[in-house]
Amino acid sequence: MPENLPSRSAAAHPLLDACLPGNGSFSCFHGGEDLRPPINKATLYDDITICENMARFYIEVERRLPLKEIPDLAGCIRSGGHCFGLADPVSNIILNAIGLLLHEQGENPCPPPPTAPLHLPNRTRGTCGRMEMAASSGIGFSAFMTGYFRYLSSMQARRYLSLASYDLPLAIELVHHDRFPVVSSQPRRLLPDGGKIKAALRVAAIKARHPAPDVLARLMTAEYPPDLLRPILAKLRGAEVLGTHDVWEIMDLLGRQLSPCAPQANMEFWCRPDGTGNCIRDDDGTLHLSTRIAEGRVAHVSIPPTRNHDQLHGSYISDLTLSAAELNPKLSMCMEAVMKAKPRLMERLMEQNLGMEYDSSPCEHMLSLKLRLLDTIHAFYIKALAILAPSPSLLRALLVAGHCYGPMDPVSNIIVNSIVSIWYNVTFPLARDTEVQLPEGILDTKLMARVESRSLDGLAAVVSPCQHNALEFLNHFNCSTPLRFCGTDLYLRAAKYAKHPQYDALGSFVSMLPTEEFDLDSLAHRLRSPGADLAKLFAPQIKSASTQMEAPCSLLPRASAEMSRKKSAFTQHLKFVRGELNKLLRKYCYQHPWEPNFKLELICGVRESKLSYSPNFYHVNFLAGTDDVEAKGECTLFFAEFWDYEAAKPSICCPVNDCFHNAGRCSFCENEGSKIVHPPSGGHYGDFCGSTDLLHCPNLRAFDFEDLLEEDYIYFDPDRDVELVEIINDFHRQKAVSRFPAPPPNAQLYPWEK
Repeated sequence: MPENLPSRSAAAHPLLDACLPGNGSFSCFHGGEDLRPPINKATLYDDITICENMARFYIEVERRLPLKEIPDLAGCIRSGGHCFGLADPVSNIILNAIGLLLHEQGENPCPPPPTAPLHLPNRTRGTCGRMEMAASSGIGFSAFMTGYFRYLSSMQARRYLSLASYDLPLAIELVHHDRFPVVSSQPRRLLPDGGKIKAALRVAAIKARHPAPDVLARLMTAEYPPDLLRPILAKLRGAEVLGTHDVWEIMDLLGRQLSPCAPQANMEFWCRPDGTGNCIRDDDGTLHLSTRIAEGRVAHVSIPPTRNHDQLHGSYISDLTLSAAELNPKLSMCMEAVMKAKPRLMERLMEQNLGMEYDSSPCEHMLSLKLRLLDTIHAFYIKALAILAPSPSLLRALLVAGHCYGPMDPVSNIIVNSIVSIWYNVTFPLARDTEVQLPEGILDTKLMARVESRSLDGLAAVVSPCQHNALEFLNHFNCSTPLRFCGTDLYLRAAKYAKHPQYDALGSFVSMLPTEEFDLDSLAHRLRSPGADLAKLFAPQIKSASTQMEAPCSLLPRASAEMSRKKSAFTQHLKFVRGELNKLLRKYCYQHPWEPNFKLELICGVRESKLSYSPNFYHVNFLAGTDDVEAKGECTLFFAEFWDYEAAKPSICCPVNDCFHNAGRCSFCENEGSKIVHPPSGGHYGDFCGSTDLLHCPNLRAFDFEDLLEEDYIYFDPDRDVELVEIINDFHRQKAVSRFPAPPPNAQLYPWEK
C-alpha cells in the first residue's frame, strides 16, 4: 500500500477486536509456533511418530474384522484400505477395504457361506505393512486437503489434520472455521457439490497409490439408502468385533449406491432446428419434444418422469459424520486448546514488538487468506458483468476503475463505480473512434486480476492500518464490510490506495450518491433495457460533479503502431473464440431442450494451451443470456473447453452455477495464475493433479501486476490514460536505444499470431 497516506487508528471498527490474529484461528502463527498446543512445527514434521499413531488405526481394524474367515480382505486392507475418507479413520479403512473387495469380486457378488472362507480369483496385488499404509494414507490426507482447499500449504494441511486427529470431516470444518464467514451454527454440508470433493478424493487416492482411485472416490461420495447406511455406520463407529455377516451387509450397502441421476442417453436430438421452442413439460413432469427428421416429417418424443424425487433421495456418509451433534463438541475442544495459548502468544508478540512487523513477515494463513479473498472478489466481478449490459465502454470502465469498495454491497459498488464512467465520459468525452476500437470481451484475465487486487487494497485501507487485521476483518464479512462511507474521506482513501486513475473526481461524485443499498434486480433490469441511457441513472450527480482533466499525452509513433497491431490481433483472436463458443453453445441448447435458449453475450477469460506436440486447446469463461433476458436480467456463467481442430477428446460447454464456493480445480489454468472459473468436477484436459503449491506460486503471488500488461494496449485511451502513455513511451524508448539487436518481427506478437 502507499506510504504517503495518513494512518488510521487500529480501532477503526469495534468488530476488528473479534478478528484480530490469535483470537481462535487454528492456522495463524507469528513468532508463536511453539505456543499453540497440542502441536508445533517439530511435531508436524515428525513423520515416524505420525505413522506410528496412524498405524494404531490398522491394529484396531485387524482386531475387529474377520480376516481369518475372509483372507483376501487382509490383502485389500494392505493395498487399498487407506484411512482417509468422509468417516472416522477406522471406519474409512474398513469401508475402503471392503469397497475394494467388492470391486474385485465384480458387480454381482455372492454372499459367503457363514463358515466358509471367502476367496477371490488369483490376482496380483501389491500389499504393504501397517507403517507403509499409514505413510501412504498420510500422503493422501495432505493431498486431499491441499486439493480441496485451493490455497492451503502442506504445513497448514498437516496442522489441521493433526489438530483433528486425522478425522477428515473435522479437519474440513476447522478450515471452514478459519476461512469462511460463519453464517450458521450448523456445519456446512459437503455434498452434493457437483463433483468437487469427489475430484479431491480421487487425487488423494492417486497420490496414496490406491489400486482403484475412482472406487474410493465414488464410495465416499455416493448416496445410499438411509435405512441401511445409518445402522451400518453406527456399527462401524463402535468397538465390537465384526463377523462375516457384517462384512456382507457392508458389501450389500456399497453395492446399493444410488446413481445421482439416471444414465443419459447418448443421442444427438436436434430439437430446435429453427431456433423455436419445441419442448413442453406437462404438470406431471412429462417432457414432450418434437423435431423435424426428413421429408417434412416430425418426430415426437415423450419422456415421463423416472421416479419420485423422494424415492431417489438417499443419505451421504458426510451427512452423518458432519452433523452438528458430532462436530460441535470436537470443534469446541480444538478451540479451547487454541484459546489457552492466546495469552502466552500475545505476550510473546508484545515482547518482540511483532505487532509493528506483522505485515513485513506475513504467515501462510495471511497469504492464503488474501488469495481466497481475491477469488471471492473475482466472483463479485463475474456477477457484476452478468448484470451490466455488454457495452465496450462499460467493460473498459470496469477493468480500469470498477472497484468494489463503496457504501453498498460489493457487486453494487462495482456496478456503480463502472457506471461512473458514464459521468466520466460526459465530463471527458472519449477520443474520436476510441469507442469503436474497444473490444467486446476479455481474453487474458490479468487485467481483471489487477483491478480485483487493487479493490482489495482499497477495502483493506479503510479497515485497518495493519493489513493482517484488515484481511481477517474482510474475511469475517466476506468482503461485504458493514462500513458506510460518510463524506468523501474514507472513499478518497480507498480510491487512492486502490490507485484509481481519477480518485479526486471519484470522491466528488460519490459524495453525492445515496447511502442506501440498490435493489440489484431492479438495477439489472434498467441496465439491460433496450436503449437505456445509463447516464440518467445518476443525472443529479453528473450535473453537480465537476473536475479538471490532465493535459493529454501523445504516444510515440512506434508505440502507436505497436498498439494498432496488437488491437488488430486481439480482435481477430476474439472473433475466432466467439465463433467456436457460438457453435458449442448452440449444441448445448440442442442437447438441453428443457433449458432456455442461450446466446453468447460476453467472453470474460481465455486460457490457451500453446502445445507444440498436439492441437491447442482453450479453457474459456463466458456469459450467456436468454431469449427472455428482459425478465431474467442476469446472464449465466459458462465454462468451455475446445480445440484448434478435431481432437481425440470432445469439447465441453456447461454452466458454472456457483463460482463463490464450489469452483473446480485445474492444474493447466492454475499453473499460470489464470482466473478461469471451472465447474466443480474440474477441467477436462486440465484435470487437477494436485502437484501445484498455489500458496507459493509466483504467478499468483504477484498481487499488484505493476508491470505493463499486453491488455493495457487493448483497453487504452491515449487522451485519458496519461500515466500509462508515459510507461508505454518509456518502454519503447528503452527498446530503441538498446545495444542488443532488434528482436525478430514476431517477438512482440500475441501467442496466437502465426
